[in-house]
Amino acid sequence: MLSILVQDIEILMKNGTIGAQRMLSTIQLDITGVVQGVGFRPFIYNLAVSLGIRGYVTNTSTGVRIVASGDRKTLKQFKDHIATCPPARAAIDTIEETHYTGNDTFSSFSIQKSKTEKTKFTRISPDLMVCDDCIREMLDPGNRRYYYPYINCTNCGPRYTITGDVPYDRPFTTMARFTMCPACRAEYNNPGDRRFHAQPNACHDCGPHLSLLDSRGEIILSPGTGEEYVSFFLKIAELIKQGYIIAVKGIGGFHLVCDAENEKVVCLLRKRKYREYKPFAVMVKTIAMAESCAFLHEDEKNRLRKGDRAILLLPGKEKSPIAPSVAPSTHIIGIMLPYTPFHFLLFEHLETPLVMTSANISEEPIVHTNGDALSRLQGIADFYITGNREILIRCDDSVTRIWQGKDYFLRRSRGIVPSPLFLHHTFKQNILALGASQKNTICLGKANQAILSHHIGDLDDERTFESFCQAIRHLSHVFDCKPGVIAHDLHPQYVSTRFALDPPSEFLFIKKIKHTGIQHHHAHIVSCMADNNITGKVIGIALDGTGYGPDNTIWGGEILLADEKEYRRIAALSPVPMPGGEAAIRKPWRMALSCLYHVYGENWESHIPAGWKDLNQDEIRLSLYQIKEGINAPLTSSCGRLFDSIAALCGLRFIACYEGQPAIELEQQIDKEYTSSYEFEINAYDDLFLITFHNVINQVLSDVNRGISTGEIAAQFHNGLINILHNACCIAGNKTGIDRVVLSGGCFMNMYLLEGVYMSLVSSGFKVYIHNRIPCNDGGISLGQAVIADHRE
Repeated sequence: MLSILVQDIEILMKNGTIGAQRMLSTIQLDITGVVQGVGFRPFIYNLAVSLGIRGYVTNTSTGVRIVASGDRKTLKQFKDHIATCPPARAAIDTIEETHYTGNDTFSSFSIQKSKTEKTKFTRISPDLMVCDDCIREMLDPGNRRYYYPYINCTNCGPRYTITGDVPYDRPFTTMARFTMCPACRAEYNNPGDRRFHAQPNACHDCGPHLSLLDSRGEIILSPGTGEEYVSFFLKIAELIKQGYIIAVKGIGGFHLVCDAENEKVVCLLRKRKYREYKPFAVMVKTIAMAESCAFLHEDEKNRLRKGDRAILLLPGKEKSPIAPSVAPSTHIIGIMLPYTPFHFLLFEHLETPLVMTSANISEEPIVHTNGDALSRLQGIADFYITGNREILIRCDDSVTRIWQGKDYFLRRSRGIVPSPLFLHHTFKQNILALGASQKNTICLGKANQAILSHHIGDLDDERTFESFCQAIRHLSHVFDCKPGVIAHDLHPQYVSTRFALDPPSEFLFIKKIKHTGIQHHHAHIVSCMADNNITGKVIGIALDGTGYGPDNTIWGGEILLADEKEYRRIAALSPVPMPGGEAAIRKPWRMALSCLYHVYGENWESHIPAGWKDLNQDEIRLSLYQIKEGINAPLTSSCGRLFDSIAALCGLRFIACYEGQPAIELEQQIDKEYTSSYEFEINAYDDLFLITFHNVINQVLSDVNRGISTGEIAAQFHNGLINILHNACCIAGNKTGIDRVVLSGGCFMNMYLLEGVYMSLVSSGFKVYIHNRIPCNDGGISLGQAVIADHRE
């Protein structure tokens, strides 16, 4: 009998009748990454049901948890499919499998209510451009969301800018006030629907709406149906065609919008916005429209199509339809494609490019509330388009360009933030790095991730400082990152430094936390090292406008021997006085005067270029007095200030209307036919090599007086700077044996300089590292601060 029973069991196992039952198992999968707000739970539900797996999926404060019961072969298939074929918008960081220890038995698979836990560390999705499915629906007259400007689903729509907490559920977003209608609720609860658990889900009947207001804030149109919205968008298009400026509420704030082909209205916008020269961004309907305005390679076309819809800097065409005043004094134009339902609906009625610039007065933060728009944009906008979905976090558009087939960011913000950077370094404790004073971002260091904030801006502005404080509150809360160390810049007058040393009452707990000051240019170099996930000693070239040195001077033309913990200054530009301090940044002729006195001494006056006779002579005498007596004239080795000097000596720019303008315009003047160069020199002083520019000033003035073109002068200056940086690195490499060079700092937004330095060093056998994931300017410096602070612990 026993042998027959054993035989029967073997037969049953061979045909799988009881083998599968014996192999039944229940596992728990904890998944981290961008797995909330991207259709992940519906994806898991449908996959489990298709495989006959029982259990549940739920959002947690750290990601997504799955409990799955089935035979081991099917569970492996289930897990493998999750890892290799997740939803398009998802990004899985880790999948941790453990044996489920609960006593539950499951008869089906379900989506359970989200679980809030003590530990919170899930990745909030960036805001997502509207998807093709939603575009088709909103353009379909038979669809109930016809022309609905807030249409979204699990694959698209706002995320970061409306989220106040995790798990990513509607009650924790600014959509909490809108109760879904029965139709939307049915979609939300249907696992087979594209809007299953889409937190911002809404329609004409239950969701937010737009209104058109006149310049006094009086409502002109407030549509509520698809047909009414058609008339609404026709009206907006007509106003734009008529030459009006409209403030439009978007995902991360308001834009000021006008016809980019209308020179008169573009000039008017500049006048009202107090923005004389800084280029405006342009939104185009299609790639074909972009090609009518700028030159594009295939990789640039692909970058424009990318889901974050960043502004892409491109060389403009001479015979472009774009009005000249959109980007005066530069041949570079910033272009982006539509990314919100509003944009696509508006372009249904327009065939012209649109100026799409941040809604603010020059240098103020972007307006993001209806009330702020009506008060702060009064006198700028002719009309307002407001909406009653609140923006929790203001977020400017990201800005990038393509170099060597990769991103080279100028601003990392909307559509990308708060995606973390994964490092080959694990933070020993949580770090809060406060960044610089201009182009500010903050950075949280936690585990092996660095979470950089959206672009915050110039902290000297009160509203920007409020945004800075909000970013610290918000990111620290949603990422559950209570800092153990605060990192800040060494500059005692930076707002971020004062915040660390003397915080507002709300942040008094910071006084109890250890804080560490980080030298500005060391942070630049380490930010690029972390960007490239490299460690150990490097030669770092840090070129920018301003950075406080430990010798109480202003650095900015530095070559450092550095690693993640410490640095040594091995070479620098020869320092000169900066008469009037920051006034010399706004008036670059002051720096040129300082260079003249530095080179010629009391004989400086005989070398003044002819174009200087129109400058205020009293102000020249005052600046000269400051230089001679050292009164409010700090020494600076800044490369940015040297660019200012050359631009002023050429007569190109005496007054800077925005940060970096003289250097930008000098780069734009380069005539690439000229390969000759001016002659810098290197002189050794103890352990420091000083790069002097006496010959350069002589050569520039000689060429100016001989009537040599600004294009040739600009080329020779850039070529000379490239050569001397190359030579200095060769000297440093020979002395140290180090063959890795890191390039960082705002001057490397100059693409001629970047390419020249990069190629010359590579040709000499150096391994050269540049930024790719974060900006080279002060917008990336908080990452370097965080890494250095952790290595000091």
